[in-house]
Amino acid sequence: MKIEDIELENKIMINAKSDALIIVDMQNDFIPGGALPVEEGDLIIDGINKLGQKFKKNDAVVVLTQDWHPKDHKSFASSHPGKNPGDEYQSEGIGPVLWPDHCVQNTKGAEFNKDLNVDADKIIQKGMNSEVDSYSGFLDNDKKTKTGLAEFLRSSPILLPSHLLTVVQFAKNNISHSQIIYQKPQPTQ
Repeated sequence: MKIEDIELENKIMINAKSDALIIVDMQNDFIPGGALPVEEGDLIIDGINKLGQKFKKNDAVVVLTQDWHPKDHKSFASSHPGKNPGDEYQSEGIGPVLWPDHCVQNTKGAEFNKDLNVDADKIIQKGMNSEVDSYSGFLDNDKKTKTGLAEFLRSSPILLPSHLLTVVQFAKNNISHSQIIYQKPQPTQ
C-alpha cells in the first residue's frame, strides 16, 4: 500500500492537538544509495510529506525519530573483528544480527533525506548508547532505556491511548506503511 492510497479525510479523523504522526528513521542511510538501504524507500517520501502536511494543517503533533549511533556502536560488524554485516550476533541489547555502519552521528547518512519536508514538533534521537541498539522509537533494546518519545507524547495534549497515533516506517527489506490506531470511541446518538 502506498501512503497516497490512504483516504485520510474519509477514514481518519485527525483532531487538533490530540493526535500524533510519528515518522520513523527517514534517513539517508535507509534510502537507496545509503549504507542500509530499503529498496525503493525513497518512493514513499512524497506521501509522507503529504501526510505530515495533513497532520500539521489539523494542528496535530508530528514527531521524527532518528537513528543516531556513535561511530563505535556495538551493532556494527566493524566493531567485531572478523565479523560481517548480517552475521548472527547476540548480547544484551545487541542482535540478532550485526549491521553495516549506518546513521553515524553527524554524517550525511544520519541526516534526514533531503526530500523529507515535514515540520516536526520533536526529533527523538535513538541508538546513542554504543552498547545498546534501539529498534523502537520508545525504548532501547535493553528494555530499560527510554528514548523520550513516550514522555514527549504524555507532555503534549495527546493522552495515550485515547487518541490517534499513526506511524510511518520502513520494514525490513520492504517499504511498509503501518498505523497504530486507537481512536477515542465516538458517542452514540
